[in-house]
Amino acid sequence: MRQAPDGVYSYLVDLEDTKIAEMVRENEDCTYTILLNSRFNHERNQESYLHALKHIQNGDYEKESVQEIEAEAHK
Repeated sequence: MRQAPDGVYSYLVDLEDTKIAEMVRENEDCTYTILLNSRFNHERNQESYLHALKHIQNGDYEKESVQEIEAEAHK
């Protein structure tokens, strides 16, 4: 386990499905947990981590539309 700034925890786990690079969960204590897929290489997991962190910093987990969130993230 590693703690990043601002209460973001990341774990490398076997998500089995290679269509899923990462998963993010907002915890009850207002911290976040990022699960990175261990089936991907280090570089891909770095990209996934930064992608998830950007969503957290943008407050995207308070929004309702996934399409809106991803469209904004990929501008």
